[in-house]
Amino acid sequence: MAHICLDCSYKGTRFPQGACPACGSRNISSGEKDTQAKPPSRWSLFVLFALWAYLFYAIAMKLLVD
Repeated sequence: MAHICLDCSYKGTRFPQGACPACGSRNISSGEKDTQAKPPSRWSLFVLFALWAYLFYAIAMKLLVD
């Protein structure tokens, strides 16, 4: 299991006495990440759709007007 120092970003498998061997900090993490991604919110999906629609509209107006 890998550990990560949150102060100096040192990564290693052994942290003697629970302290970082590089900087001596005790602010360490077990390195386990949240593997389950949360779905995008409705607001972000609306913004995504609106921006793509505006892009297509702008390209169409550029091609049709010129």
